[in-house]
Formats: sequence, structure tokens, C-alpha cells
Amino acid sequence: MENLLSINETAQKLRAHPETVRQWLREGQIAGVKLGRSWRVRESDLAAFIAPRVIPARAETGGPENSLAKALAMVQARDKVNPAPKLRTAGVNDAASELRQMREEQTP
Repeated sequence: MENLLSINETAQKLRAHPETVRQWLREGQIAGVKLGRSWRVRESDLAAFIAPRVIPARAETGGPENSLAKALAMVQARDKVNPAPKLRTAGVNDAASELRQMREEQTP
């Protein structure tokens, strides 16, 4: 027979508050068995809850430096295909003169 964990034992393994574990059980995020008024969680159900949330080790992903290099390469490749427009920086005087021009064009 498989080992059944109490809410407190489950919370300790997940490093979560017991009330959070109760909420996850009520919502069905963690599969559990309700025995009377108390919940029990099978170790295999706890493992199934944890498995999709595990982040791969840095050695497998190549580390943050590799991720940053990949992201930079993607942005550079995108900009070659669809270059970003050149933006003109406008000062206060430029904005005021543009506003004046717009007003002059609107007056008959």
C-alpha cells in the first residue's frame, strides 16, 4: 500500500502553508483522498503535482548566459527582417513648433 501524507506533511514537503495545500486539494490541483474531515495525499499524486513545475538544471539549459545570447540573436535576426524605425528625439522647442504648425494647418 502506498504511503498517504497528511496536509501538514504535504505542506512541509512543498514548503507551503497547510491552508494553501487545502485550497489546492479543494480546487483539484493536487489529487487527494478525503477521509472523513481530513485530507490525505498519496506520494505518487504529490510527485505528479511537482513534476510539471520542476525547472531544469542550469547545466541542461546552458545557463542564463546562453539564454541571453539566444534572446539577443533572436532580436537581431528579427531586426534584420523587419528593422525598427529610426526614432527622432524631440526637444521641448521641437514639440512646440510642431504644435504651432498643427494649429496653423487647422485654421482657415
